[in-house]
Amino acid sequence: MRRMVSGALKLAPFAVVLVLSSASVFVPPAWTIATLLAAAVLFVVMAIRLDPAELVVVSTPLTFYADFNNGRLNLSVSDVFLVLLVAVLVLNPSHRANAHRVRAFNIFVWCSVAFLLAAMSVGVILASGAGELISWQAYFSDAAKLLVVFLYFSVAVMVFSDKLSHGDHRFLALWTNTAVVVAGLGIAGSLLYQRGVDLDLTLSFRAKGTFEDPNAFAAYLIASVGVAMIWSLMNRRRLIPWQVVPMIAGIALSYSRAAIVTCGAVLLVGFLVSLGVKQLRSLRWIACAMAAAAGIGFLLGGFSRLGEAQRELNFEGDIRFQLWTAAIRVWSEHPVFGVGLGQFRSATASLVDSPSSLLAHNTYLSFLAEGGIVGALLFLAIPGAVVVLLSREGGAVSRLFLLTVTAFLGMAATLNLQNFRPMWILLGIAVAWYTNQRAEADSTAKSLGDRHFMDATLGPINENPPPFR
Repeated sequence: MRRMVSGALKLAPFAVVLVLSSASVFVPPAWTIATLLAAAVLFVVMAIRLDPAELVVVSTPLTFYADFNNGRLNLSVSDVFLVLLVAVLVLNPSHRANAHRVRAFNIFVWCSVAFLLAAMSVGVILASGAGELISWQAYFSDAAKLLVVFLYFSVAVMVFSDKLSHGDHRFLALWTNTAVVVAGLGIAGSLLYQRGVDLDLTLSFRAKGTFEDPNAFAAYLIASVGVAMIWSLMNRRRLIPWQVVPMIAGIALSYSRAAIVTCGAVLLVGFLVSLGVKQLRSLRWIACAMAAAAGIGFLLGGFSRLGEAQRELNFEGDIRFQLWTAAIRVWSEHPVFGVGLGQFRSATASLVDSPSSLLAHNTYLSFLAEGGIVGALLFLAIPGAVVVLLSREGGAVSRLFLLTVTAFLGMAATLNLQNFRPMWILLGIAVAWYTNQRAEADSTAKSLGDRHFMDATLGPINENPPPFR
């Protein structure tokens, strides 16, 4: 039976690609492109023996939009491999045996998700009962998106907890090197665009790599800098690997104003988490140096001139400020449960005359407007719990995880990242790391307790007995 299951798992990736290839005849061209990319990735990774979890890590940046029933879905090639990974978790006994270690946290997660969806449905139900026009397509679409990303998070906790417990850090190396490739594509695309060659790796002159949006590209690379430092510290005993250089260059060429603000917050948090930790001493000096350079550039007006020269738009003209004002106004009118999941665009149609009003460009204000204070608190419960857990663990790696999570949460203040898959995978990895650290600490404490019991019962044991003569 075990051989049959093993054989089925080996053939499963090809079956997934075959099904998607058949379906591509009836769906938009984006699906066909995604299928071809998935097939290409599959045949490459089979040669270097990547497991389903590692496939998810390397394929997450391969994103695209798919038009569906007068709507638009943000998809990733990793969604295909997530299905495969879930099948592996269900069929593989070793993964099921490891699931009990994170069972309590997963129960907390899915209870939070259930309460979140229930709270964000109240506004829709009340508006529908009052005869107001409801966008049911947006409601069900956003609900499905939330379920998908929380599935990413829950599966990541289980899978990477198992890997870390066995000392397997290869997925961190894969994330780091994948980010280098993505950054390289964005850099090459930006340089070629300036020479009149458009390879669809940029949005106008702004680097976006394999993402559909430069801001998402920058958010992925900012977090990947943290992942690269975590991997390097855990495996090479040095903090700053060379891989961060192309990542930082890619962030700069994205010309993302959200990234500029986030980098400032990351520098501050980086300085704070490095205090008192010898292994992070270089991070402290780097944060100080970059903060000083940024301050000088700001005083000299370099950032404003760069933004106006490249984007022909300054910070004051950013549409985000109009969207944030509209979101706050909608929340003030529906403070407890908001206007309902997926209803931001219809609720702000008369307040903001822009196609961008589909999103609030702020994850937190988006949940306040659509879910009220109840929905926002339920959403923040999960990333908030991760931050609390990492803050309790004072090691150097845990502090780097805290810094990296902070980078994503900082970007979420200027972007809608609730459906951003890399963020939820990283949150899952951070929880997996904390779980294993606690398990090791409990095991050590138990061993010391058993030893004290033996000492009290049998007397002290001489650890350095005289040599045998």
